[in-house]
Amino acid sequence: MAEARPVRLDFFGDEIETIRRFDPATQRTIEKLESILITPAREYLTTEEGTQVDTYTGRHVDTEHREASLWDGTRNTQHGSDTSPPRYSSPDTEFTEFHIPLLHTFPASLFDYLPTKAMIAVDDLSLVEGMMDEVEEQAVRYRNESIEEGTLAAGFPVPYLTWSELADSLGDRPLVELGRGSDQLSVISESPSPFGRGARGEGLAEQFGHIERFAGRLKPFEEYLAKLVDDGKQVIIVSRQRGRLEELWRQRDDTRHPSPITFIEASLTEGWQLGDLYLITDSEIFGWERPTPRMRARAAAETPEAVYADLQAGDHVVHVDHGVGRF
Repeated sequence: MAEARPVRLDFFGDEIETIRRFDPATQRTIEKLESILITPAREYLTTEEGTQVDTYTGRHVDTEHREASLWDGTRNTQHGSDTSPPRYSSPDTEFTEFHIPLLHTFPASLFDYLPTKAMIAVDDLSLVEGMMDEVEEQAVRYRNESIEEGTLAAGFPVPYLTWSELADSLGDRPLVELGRGSDQLSVISESPSPFGRGARGEGLAEQFGHIERFAGRLKPFEEYLAKLVDDGKQVIIVSRQRGRLEELWRQRDDTRHPSPITFIEASLTEGWQLGDLYLITDSEIFGWERPTPRMRARAAAETPEAVYADLQAGDHVVHVDHGVGRF
């Protein structure tokens, strides 16, 4: 990504007619450009003047051919200790994305680019962890096989972030787990999971509470609202009777301006309580529920092979062109 905003090229035949930078949210043109710089579509940048990496030894090489070891350490051989740098490929191997771990010793993830206070929503954390376990087990198996075959050096750096490393990044940020929490969560390390019940709390669904129902009894409902307001709760009432309910509340408590309760004229199926936030609807106040729209039944389209699903070998069938036969 070389630009903060995308650019649209309009062609007239094989010629560029206009170059315009636009807002992807509105698709509106922000400014017209005379030219743009298109950077190489690679995951790394190397030039003859800049720093490169020798894929054979894993060393940085600058323009004056000064070498600085990228990976320190020794190798043990059958004849003793070998202090030469590890060899990751043949000397004439071209540098590709495969060798990026030699260029970047500390891999990064999307979490490194997020603001510190950014909230992360995870959909079904236990499923994500299970998939990560499978991917990492497969990667480790392929790596060991490549090392045994001699196509990969044993000291070649791991080109991905492990689940434990990602879990550490997530554990330091505000996290919302969509779905129900799971007690059976683990991380690929001996340290406790940052997503354990004690650390992250319950799943998002378990944190929603139900609102008391009043079945049209407005006096108890007014007392219920007064108690919520006195306790400092945030109350939102969504009702088709907005004007009536707002007037009743003003008659009871007209000393507070603005009103501590938000009234909205609309219809929702049901309300809920989340922390100090209370959303109350006609369903809780009057026992009225938003009618479910009638849906016209749609004929299910059958696949052509479904006709033959019940046929058994030897059954007699009638073909439109060939007549009676045996299946």
